[in-house]
Amino acid sequence: MGFEGTAGRSYFQCLSSLLPEKHQFKGRSRRPAKDPFNACLNYCYGILYSLVEKACILSGLDPYVGFLHTDNYNKKSLVFDLIEPFRIYGEQTAIYLFTGKKWKRKKMTDIKTLFRSSFFWDAGDIDAAEHAAYVIGRVLDYGDIEDVRVLRDIYPDEKIIEAIRTRRGLLPQTGKYWAVKFNIPFSEVSCLRKYYPGQL
Repeated sequence: MGFEGTAGRSYFQCLSSLLPEKHQFKGRSRRPAKDPFNACLNYCYGILYSLVEKACILSGLDPYVGFLHTDNYNKKSLVFDLIEPFRIYGEQTAIYLFTGKKWKRKKMTDIKTLFRSSFFWDAGDIDAAEHAAYVIGRVLDYGDIEDVRVLRDIYPDEKIIEAIRTRRGLLPQTGKYWAVKFNIPFSEVSCLRKYYPGQL
């Protein structure tokens, strides 16, 4: 793992060089962060840890059993393993804030929203509305109520309800299930309309 440490130091040195001079930093610092950029990065990583841990639990995986990181008491080793490919989203958010001179204007709640949008939507691939409809639709097709609880942390209820109403590919029993959960009349749900015309 010595190579990883050396590569990490070089990586963060390069990140620092991308920032305006007043925000450049000398290596990673955690508890406490020694500069605003590291503070922002720590905050983004903290959000990411909670998202990855939640995903592990919803998938039935034990967050304490790792492969790359050692198993120690009260250490969520699998979360540390799985977070690695997604750290770039935290760094992307922090760099955006500091290179765009947006840091001072942003509250922590704004940073959380910005980070989530970065993590759940790659603007280069698909527009935000299409992405939301796709993700929500897939969860409605194959997920359960726990998955929808996670969705509600990311998207407003209005978007989820709109997807339930308009998604034609939902199986009738699935559409009925979500209509009941969200208190939507069956007659307003596309996949149920022919079965329950004008009925609740």
